[in-house]
Amino acid sequence: MIKYSKYSFLFFIILKEIWIFWRNIYKRTYWRSAMENITIKGNKEGIVVYINSSNFDEVKNELFEKINKAKDFFSGSKLIIRDNNKYLDEEKYNLLKELLINNFNIQVIDTKNSSTKKRLPSLYDQSEVRTKFIRNIIRSGQLIKYNGNIVIIGDVNCGAEVIASGSIIILGVLRGIAHAGFNGNR
Repeated sequence: MIKYSKYSFLFFIILKEIWIFWRNIYKRTYWRSAMENITIKGNKEGIVVYINSSNFDEVKNELFEKINKAKDFFSGSKLIIRDNNKYLDEEKYNLLKELLINNFNIQVIDTKNSSTKKRLPSLYDQSEVRTKFIRNIIRSGQLIKYNGNIVIIGDVNCGAEVIASGSIIILGVLRGIAHAGFNGNR
């Protein structure tokens, strides 16, 4: 029979509490419960602040606390504030924007007032949608002619010709002739 000292029970309790603490950090339940009014994420648009609470003072204090922790990172940067028109009215949004500019030299990209997104021009002609897919090797003497795009999954051997009015994409080796835009389509 193993004999334990009077401190071994206390040691196991402390060890269990430490394990629970690290498990909660791993699952992020500890951090989620601590700060849930705002979320800061980076994406292709830049640094985005998502507001998840209607209490303006808590949102402001939590945002300032997070920015103060990483002042060098946020200094001179541009932020996008997103609340999906739920929590901030125009007055609070403009106040938060001015506070960020004055206190931290952070520029806020104005997405609250932009009602429509800018449309990018189309990169391709809508009438040119037809594409022919060929999944074999084009041998010498073969001629493939198509009024549209051609995608070849395979090689085009010496002496073979591929002619298309649109684009030609060859996923293989081109040893023959490929002529794209033969009808004057550039």
